[in-house]
This record gives sequence, structure tokens and C-alpha cells, in this order.
Amino acid sequence: MLRGESRNAGLRGLRLDATLPRPLRQQIIVPFLLLLVFVAVVGIAALTYQATGNGLTGFDQNLVRGSVQANDALATLEAGRLNDLRTLAATPSLATVVQQRNETALSALFVANTRAAQEEHVVILVVDGDGRRLVSIPAGKGRAAYSDVAAVRHVLTGASDRQGDKYLAVVTEDTGDVVYWAAPIRGATQRVVGAVLLGVSITDLAAQLGHTQGGRLFFYGPTGRPLDSSAAGLSSLSPDVRQSVSADHLMRVSASANGHTYAVAVGDWTMRGEHLGYLGVGVPADQAVDNVFRLRIVLLFVFAGTALLVLVVGGLLARRITRPLEQLVSSMLATGDFSHRRLSSRADEIGYLTSSFNEMTASLEEKTKALEASSFASVEALARAIDARDAYTYGHSARVARLSFEIAREMGLPPEQLSTLGRAALLHDIGKIGVEDRVLRKPGPLTKREVIAMRAHPVIGYEMLKGLHFLESSLSGIRHHHEHWDGTGYPDGLSGEGIPLAVRILTVADALDALTSDRPYRSAMSFSAALATIETGAAIQFDPAVIRALRSHSAAIAALLTVMGKPRAMPSDMVKEPAI
Repeated sequence: MLRGESRNAGLRGLRLDATLPRPLRQQIIVPFLLLLVFVAVVGIAALTYQATGNGLTGFDQNLVRGSVQANDALATLEAGRLNDLRTLAATPSLATVVQQRNETALSALFVANTRAAQEEHVVILVVDGDGRRLVSIPAGKGRAAYSDVAAVRHVLTGASDRQGDKYLAVVTEDTGDVVYWAAPIRGATQRVVGAVLLGVSITDLAAQLGHTQGGRLFFYGPTGRPLDSSAAGLSSLSPDVRQSVSADHLMRVSASANGHTYAVAVGDWTMRGEHLGYLGVGVPADQAVDNVFRLRIVLLFVFAGTALLVLVVGGLLARRITRPLEQLVSSMLATGDFSHRRLSSRADEIGYLTSSFNEMTASLEEKTKALEASSFASVEALARAIDARDAYTYGHSARVARLSFEIAREMGLPPEQLSTLGRAALLHDIGKIGVEDRVLRKPGPLTKREVIAMRAHPVIGYEMLKGLHFLESSLSGIRHHHEHWDGTGYPDGLSGEGIPLAVRILTVADALDALTSDRPYRSAMSFSAALATIETGAAIQFDPAVIRALRSHSAAIAALLTVMGKPRAMPSDMVKEPAI
């Protein structure tokens, strides 16, 4: 009885072992699925980024065109308002009535202008020599006094500049912000006895000009505060945007107003030589957002279908691989006296199963390594494709890998570190997938914003690849290949030996290939000139020890550059004596 229970216990143990093939199938399928997820995420991000970039290119063209048209329309409107102002200031007997402070007579003088003012949504004010309001059209508009408005004070003191004796100001009234043009009222002796103000509210100004542009205008004050009360939900301009705007430089921002999203080109708002704030020309961006969203949905469906196909095919493949092991375990369970006929003891049984499992594990490890190699080949192909976006950087990553290998071997790095360095060199610029083509291919100096965008590529590459376990040891080269020996590099400001040695080697190899390659803004340097340039950065940008290794192995490296298609790097073109 005890012997039968022992045999049943052994059979129960074998049944537990029979579940081993199920995790094996998962280990075969899961890496393929992870690779698919990685490629899908990168692909969806790249395609969405490209589609968004193409859409925004059209937006940018419309925004620039709209900004030019808006400023032209604003200048035309101002010319018309100034003509109206001259006519009002020249009204017969106006100076006499103002001096008499006869409000009834003033209203009678402007009775013909009342209907026109209402139709054109303008306000006419007459103030005396102290800036106090005498009459307004329509009645009750404006404040009691305007002596605190600088433009009115200039007019009342008879001031004049290169624009003439008429001034302009934005004044905050109870009904909102208003643009006022002011002109002097002169008596018989040309002495200023008062002023005429012609005002248009910012809301009406935006509506009048916006209809002519097919978009929407947004007016901001000098501090970036929105001035149009009808633009509900519009946020203020950030200090960065205000600092970047100039007379010849627009900034594109995204803005939301009244439940709609706009792409807005923000420029300088200047009238009659006065900086009044900022003028934004907005084009509705809702359609572009919807298009990008629909593109993402389509790509997600494509990815889901592909993932399902991979799971089905992977399951069939895993079943075929693990079937022999399942059959072996099944045959073991089918024979009740298996331990007596095939194995002499329980120890032999355990040894047999252990041997089978070890063989299975070794086979799995081989398949895992093959899968990692396939995954790396896919990522490497993506990195080479990024190099190929620009004819000047084509093959750059492969050349940096070869140069890094030569320098590292001269410095005696062990084989496992050479492999890690090679992978890091091949993938160090993969983060440039997140940098726009117009920035990568720009022939001249980059703007401040473009420099920030370019300097983001090490972190982008690091974030893309940090989930791949087999690339973990190479991630530091991808993130830190722009760090400097003196700590002035990016993105983390590492310095000295805080930067891994392999990364310091990669940094020198990257600089050497860049200096000996043609660029839109200069021709390739000779090897000796490039070496001299790198040596000037010793203990500043580069590790002096790495530069010494480069110098001592210069003949082989120059020959390698020549083989890689750089004929100017000839061995005879080198300085023999070390400079460091």
C-alpha cells in the first residue's frame, strides 16, 4: 500500500513536470511580441510625427501669410481712422465751443457723426485742455477724465514727433480695452485747447480684421495678457514666447478660445512707432488634430491585427518546437511502471528529467540569443535609416563604431566591453528620429529653439531603448555621448571619470568622424587638422588619455578612415610626435 502511494506520488510529480512546456511557449512568443510592440510604438510615433509635421508646414505658411495680411489691414484701418480724426478736429468753431465748455453746442456739432459712429462701432470723445471729458458719441461712453493717459497728455501739451502731432494708446475702459487715436484741437492762435479721441474696442477691432483674413486675431498687451474679452478661455503668452518675438520673427503657439483650438502666429504689435503688445493670427487647428487622431486609430488597428497574427504564428511555432518534449512527458505518464523499466532508481529518474530540462534550457538560450541578435539587427537598421536622412551623415554610426573599436583596443578594453561599445556606437544617434528634418539638414547656425531640439536626441534615444534588456549595458553611450570632460556637456553634465571610459572613447570617435566629413557649412578636414582640433579640447571636452591613444594609434586609424571613403586622411598627412 505504501509502495503504491509512493508510485502515485511520483506520478503526481511527473504531472507537475508536464506543465513545463507551457512556460517555454511563452518564453518563445513573448520576445517576438515585445519586439513587435517596440517597432509599433516607434513606427506609430514616427508616422504621427511626420504627419503632424507635414500638416503644420501648411499651417505655418497660412499663418505667415495671415500675419502679413493682418498687419496690412491694420495699417489700412489706421489710415482711415486718422483721416476721420483730422476731419473731426477740423470741425468749424470746435475750438471756440471747447473753450466755452458748452456741451450742448458740442453735441450739436457732432450730431451728424452719431449714426456713422454707431454703424462703424467707434467712439468719439472730446476733452478739454485738462483732459476732462466734455462730450462722447455714443453718449455715456468713456471715462470722466483722460489726463493720466500718456498719449492724451502729449496731444494737450502740443507735442509732436516724426509721426506728427497725433498719438495712439490702448486704454482699459469699463467695457474692455479700447484703442484710441488722439488729435489736438487748436484755437485761432494755434494754441491747443483740447483734444478729439477716436476709439475702437479691441473686440470690434479683432472682429473687423478677422473677417477679412478668414481666421481670427488675438490681441495681447505688453505683459502677454489677452485684450479681447470675446476670446473666452484664451491664456496669456508665456515669457519665453514674448522674449522670442521680434519685429522680423514670429512664434507659433497653440491657443484655445471659445472651445476651439487654434494654431497662432504671434508677432510684434506696433502702431505709430509705439509697442502696444503682441498680435496673434490664428488658424483653426481642430481639423489637423482630428486627422492625427484618426491616423493614430488606424495605426493602432493595424498594430492590433499584426500582434494577433504574431501570436497565432508564434503559438504554432512554439507548439512545433515543444511538441517533442510534450510527447516525451506523455509517454512517461502513460507507463505506470516507468521507473522500474527505464530507470533503476528515483535518483536516475530525477537525473534523467534534469538532463532533459537542461538540454531544453540550452536550446531556449540559443533561441533567445538568436532573437536578441535579430532584435538588435532591426534596431541597427533603424539607426542606419536615421543616418541616411541626411547625405552628410550617411554611414556615420558605422564609421564611429569602427573608430571606437580601434581606439578601445589600443587602450586594452576587454572583449565584453568592446561589444558593448560597438552597440552603443551604432545606436548613439538613434534619438534623432525625434528631430525634424529641417533642423537636421539646416545648412547654417541653429536658433536657440533648434539647439534645444537637437540636444534632446540623446535622451530620446535612451528612452526608446531602455526597455530592451540586451541593450542595457550600451545605454550609457547613447545617453552620454555628448558629455564633456569638464562637465559642460549635456544632458546630465557628467564630468571626468564620472563618464564611463567607453563613452569617452565614443565621444572622441564621434568628433573625429564629424570633423573628417563634409558638412553643408564646411569641407572635411584632413586627419592631421582634425587631430589637432581634437587635441585643443583635451581636458575640456575630451579625456586626455583617449586622445593619447588616438595619437599613438594614428597610422592605423588614418588608414581606416581612408578605407571608409575619406581620401584626405592619408598616413603621410599625420604629425608623428604626440602633442599630449
